[in-house]
Amino acid sequence: MFACWVLIRSKSTYVTSPIFYANADPHIGHAYTAVLCDTAHRWNQLKNPSSSAFFSIGTDEHGSKIFRASQKANKSPQEFCDQVSSKFSNLFDKLNISHTNFIRTTDLAHKEAVQQFWMKLYDKGFIYKSTYSGYYSITDECFVPDTDVELKNMDGNEVHVMKKTATPVEYIEEENYMFRLSQFRDGVREWIENKNVVKPTKYTSLALDSLEMQDDLSVSRTRSRLSWGIPVPNDESQTIYVWLDALVNYLTVSGYPKEQSVWPPTCQVIGKDIIKFHLYYWPAFLMAAGFPLPEKIFIHGHWLVDNVKMSKSLGNVIDPNEAIENLTSEGLRYFLLKQGNPSYDCSFNWNSCLETINSDIVNNVGNLLNRSTVAKINKDIGYPKMSLEDMDTEVKHNAERLIGMLQEANEICVELYESMYYYKVIEHLMLIMKEANRVFQLSQPWKEKDEQKLKSVLFVTYESLRIISILLRPVTPTLSAFCLDRLGIEKNQRGISNTPLGCFSELWEIMSADAPKVEECSEEVLRRRELILRNLQESLGVDKLTKQLSTDGKVPHLYWGTATTGKPHVGYLVPMRKIADFLQAGLNVTILFADLHAFLDNMKSTWELLENRVIYYQCVIKALLQSLDVPIDRLHFVKGTEYQLSRAYTDDVLRLSAQVSQRDALKAGAEVVKQVASPLLSGLLYPLLQALDEQYLKVDGQFGGVDQRKIFILAEEQLPKLKLGKRWHLMNPMVPGLTGTKMSSSEEDSKIDVLDDPAKVLAKIEGAACSRNEPDNGVLAFYNFVLFPIVSPDAIEISNQEFFNFESLLAAFLEGKLDAEALKKYLGEFLGSLLNKVRTRCDTDEVKSAIQKGYHVTASSESATETVSKVLPTLNSEQKSWKEFLIRGNDIFNDENLDETLANVSTDKPLRVAFVAHAKGKFHLGFVAPLLRIKKLVEDGVPITAIVLVSDIEAYLDNEKVSWGAIEARAIYCREVFTSLIRELKLETVVAVSIAAEIDGYFSSDYVLDFYKMASAVTRDETTICEGTALSGNLVPLLYTLNTRLVSPDVVIIGSDATNYATLSAKLLRFLGQRPVAHLSVPTIPGCNGSKMSCSSPDFLLDPLDTAKQTKTKIARSFCEPGNLDGNVTMMLAEQVIFPLLSGSSFNIYRAADNGGDVAVNNYQELEHEFVTGSNPDFPLHPGDLKNAVVNIVNGLFDGIRKDFVDKARLKIVADAFSTSKGKKK
Repeated sequence: MFACWVLIRSKSTYVTSPIFYANADPHIGHAYTAVLCDTAHRWNQLKNPSSSAFFSIGTDEHGSKIFRASQKANKSPQEFCDQVSSKFSNLFDKLNISHTNFIRTTDLAHKEAVQQFWMKLYDKGFIYKSTYSGYYSITDECFVPDTDVELKNMDGNEVHVMKKTATPVEYIEEENYMFRLSQFRDGVREWIENKNVVKPTKYTSLALDSLEMQDDLSVSRTRSRLSWGIPVPNDESQTIYVWLDALVNYLTVSGYPKEQSVWPPTCQVIGKDIIKFHLYYWPAFLMAAGFPLPEKIFIHGHWLVDNVKMSKSLGNVIDPNEAIENLTSEGLRYFLLKQGNPSYDCSFNWNSCLETINSDIVNNVGNLLNRSTVAKINKDIGYPKMSLEDMDTEVKHNAERLIGMLQEANEICVELYESMYYYKVIEHLMLIMKEANRVFQLSQPWKEKDEQKLKSVLFVTYESLRIISILLRPVTPTLSAFCLDRLGIEKNQRGISNTPLGCFSELWEIMSADAPKVEECSEEVLRRRELILRNLQESLGVDKLTKQLSTDGKVPHLYWGTATTGKPHVGYLVPMRKIADFLQAGLNVTILFADLHAFLDNMKSTWELLENRVIYYQCVIKALLQSLDVPIDRLHFVKGTEYQLSRAYTDDVLRLSAQVSQRDALKAGAEVVKQVASPLLSGLLYPLLQALDEQYLKVDGQFGGVDQRKIFILAEEQLPKLKLGKRWHLMNPMVPGLTGTKMSSSEEDSKIDVLDDPAKVLAKIEGAACSRNEPDNGVLAFYNFVLFPIVSPDAIEISNQEFFNFESLLAAFLEGKLDAEALKKYLGEFLGSLLNKVRTRCDTDEVKSAIQKGYHVTASSESATETVSKVLPTLNSEQKSWKEFLIRGNDIFNDENLDETLANVSTDKPLRVAFVAHAKGKFHLGFVAPLLRIKKLVEDGVPITAIVLVSDIEAYLDNEKVSWGAIEARAIYCREVFTSLIRELKLETVVAVSIAAEIDGYFSSDYVLDFYKMASAVTRDETTICEGTALSGNLVPLLYTLNTRLVSPDVVIIGSDATNYATLSAKLLRFLGQRPVAHLSVPTIPGCNGSKMSCSSPDFLLDPLDTAKQTKTKIARSFCEPGNLDGNVTMMLAEQVIFPLLSGSSFNIYRAADNGGDVAVNNYQELEHEFVTGSNPDFPLHPGDLKNAVVNIVNGLFDGIRKDFVDKARLKIVADAFSTSKGKKK
């Protein structure tokens, strides 16, 4: 039976990583373990490319810690594990981890393997049932010997804790299944001592110390203690011990119990904290089952941060994703492996990371590669064909030590790789690279005239790079591939057998022969491209631009945007000069006037004023370009409000916000948005809007200042994810103003208005700073970025000297051959002449009118406004009673206008009450809370009319809990269930249900404009209400406020967990000059796990479309301990649901006569008495009887809803709402 599991070892390798516990996000230690294993696996592939190589990694997803973590996160255990496991998987992708298997212990195949393995041990008699008593470590999820426990005073209480870790333990006694661990203790000891299995050997003593435990091992827990795990196959009341479950993953990956595959592992990598489990429990399990043991257990130490243990409480946990972003994936891999000596704990330090990467990867490897492969040195662009004997004598002498090191590199590195001393591999290879750099620098090939010497230098340099790149492949696979590609090395010439010095000499033409073929451009295309790219500071996507220029019939189209806030100044000549180039190169150019941004800038400008500013900008820009003698027939103007307030554009803003994090949005706008501790939400949205402008202007590229670079990167990275394409981006340098800062329309002394008269122009220039000590001044900047590009190729003549470029002018100025006054005089005259043409073209009635209407200053009317004292309304006795009923027992927010509202309420004009429901997931009993409050108000005689507003879009914005394609279907489902529930509560004459998307005004231009206004009024921190990091979550309170406003309520009912919505909504409405709406808070109904009933925890919510049995089972599982009211779910359901449903009728609880007989209570206080004490103290109310009574009433409510959903049409509504075809997420 076992023979099929043994394969010929020489043909396969199997590396395993410990599977990572999925109770929290990955940290740098997880990254190190993964990279360590990946390097071992890649080494196996490098040394034996024809052999099978396996590498497993994954997540351990069972256990009470995960169950508790999922409850804390308000998710089901499976949802929680899915989320955390995906974070590990995504991290491994970023780190280029080449695993062949990613296993999760919640996989069905793993469950089958674990239960089969259990039965194998059980059938062989190694598992038996017994009562176990002892201390149990909650943190480590295992029983611990009494000797490892001590009594310690913590917060004034004496508690039992682990001696080493001070983590709590509890003493328990329960009947469990036991594994006969003691029978294998000697066998495991012999395996450790005689098989040389533990590496590094220093950990052998720790492995032997773990064998001190002489007792048998408890390998199950009662289901009541550990429900989140794999059931014991022959006893459903017990759950298999999580470590037995987890360790079997290595067998699951190999195919057990079905397929023939590879076993045993050639190397199992673990951290030193899990030695006992892998070097005592694991080999004992395998011995008992009859499986061969692993060939090697490789152990590594922990990672510290600045030599301090990582801890959430210290806030020093390193997120590997952040490290990758700052250091690159290859950089992080390299640092971890170089810094990581497995025999000791290692320390992470950001500065050390950067120094290591810059010193080794950038300077040692990258610098030499770039310097040696440039055409200036290697004119043949080829790999020199040469042997050691052919090398120039002098070069060979200088490189003698290097040659010796290269000849020994293979042998030394093979030995180090086999021992898994990767830090020593890196150290050795970097010594060779330093020597190669020394030889290259000493030889100075850039000066070499002797062809043989030059070839000799290049030969030994390229051989160094080639050999080191091959030997570094397991460590930095991407960097190695880049270097080998650059050298022209074929894929089949990159193995360990190709590392001898000189073995590549016969392939000397590979580099040129296999160089990427670039289609030759016509002279005309090259001329146009040169015109487009000249004087830019940076260009992204030039290849795409070139292709478009080369395509017949294609006219590339770009846009440049500007906000119409102040007046255009002479700094606009910089972008206009480039726009002139674009037009002369035959591009279509659109200039976007960002009037929406201008309006939101201070929201004091009227639309009429902004319209006239647009006219002014348009006239001035045309005049500037025409003054530069540029044709403007391909020039177009567009206002942002022509499309930015549309539904389609806004939808894409919301979609984009869901995939961009707050941090990324902040980073993208770092150069253009004022940076403060908590930025305005509008500042985070700005980069997204600018990116989307590319799509809605239908352009191929965007032009802007280099300060826009991060926004351009955001557009390139994010728009393709929405299938909106990727554009090229062109960036101009930033021009300082005359004061030395960035020229700005808002800085009067810094700018020269394009319509300033010559005297004013000269005065501002004469007063400008122009010092030799500070050459980065505004005057010199004008010469560099404005004058020379305009006059080129002609010269500028100053003080009888001709200058054809800025460099020569700057040199003359710094050397004292040209003084500041002469520079200023010429600049003033040049600009005066140019701007005179602009003024002449703008001397029209249209421009004069635009200036008058767009820039006139009016006296503020605020001072003239008289303060009108507010007359407080008087409520009659009936209205006072309604107010009392309204606020009784509930918190109320934003109630400053409540009396004024109630003063207008009568039986003919009822109070308008609203409740906003976000259609996120399964409908549940929690939604009945606001309806029960409305029901009570109706019973109290308060005249009301109510509406349930199903607000659909928020469910998408809140971490995409509903996919974009499923929004409408989910809202319809929610509306229909609400309608049925309202009918069951007999509230259909009082309460209506509407979907926000179906109400007039939803996402109208006014709605969207108010959305952006609100975003300009609140900060990121104020709006961070939803969990997660996506920017979309910050938009939820804005849309909540806007959607609530659609139904014009007098009072809004909210859950007690959502009071921050009330506070924020009031601020937003006041900002718009509108009256805040009173919010009435009602308690949230608990789920069966004791937390708030929520769509995020489907296993614990009560869904009206569940079967009656499912509802009963969920309530039966909820906490309800005899006599205990603390956290008692059933009692809370009775108080918050059952009694309000009964509306004063008695709550009848049926029980057997010998249990005290039936009980009838009229209110919660009576129920509490019956439960805690009992009318008959001998028979207090039993939890089981109470649960049955609650189940009957809840199912009675649900039965009517279930009946409404039996026909095919209704069932289709449910199916559509949760169809995976509607989007990725259910």
